[in-house]
Amino acid sequence: MPHKGIDVSHNNGVVDWDKVKKAGTEFAIIRAGFGGDSAKQDDKQAERNMLECERLQIPYGLYLYSYALRREQACTEAVHVLRLAKGRKVSLGIWYDMEDADGYKKKHGLDVRREGRMMTDCCEIFCSEVKEKGYEAGIYASLDYFKNILIQDRLRKFPFWLAHWGASPVKDLLGGGGKQLTL
Repeated sequence: MPHKGIDVSHNNGVVDWDKVKKAGTEFAIIRAGFGGDSAKQDDKQAERNMLECERLQIPYGLYLYSYALRREQACTEAVHVLRLAKGRKVSLGIWYDMEDADGYKKKHGLDVRREGRMMTDCCEIFCSEVKEKGYEAGIYASLDYFKNILIQDRLRKFPFWLAHWGASPVKDLLGGGGKQLTL
């Protein structure tokens, strides 16, 4: 895996990918969208970002920000990202973003600390659906989620992307192995 990468979404505006490549960026993880399979929930820059990475031969992966409140919704989230990945050159996997940075899950009555089993089920459902379609699948979450909410033993079969901002990469933060992506 290349070493210097970026995470991009519509929040970054219209990215100047020529400058990104000249700056030495070796890969990108692009937000495909959020929630279930609805075009209005596609990231507004996802298609452009994928096309630009393909034009400049920058390897990329995709991630979907989860709004799943029930297990069934993890299936529609997998359908969502797979729709956007179809026909694209997604070489660095598809990632399931489990954070609740915008408070959606909490606002809709989901106490993630009490629902770790269900959250873990969602991860397994999403990643299994994505893998079944031939893509590498992994989970993005904070160290708190991995240690205190998600059931690690059930998820070790999938790579993880650890949200660990402002720190240098730390080997094996979770203990027990597993592949880790650090941006």
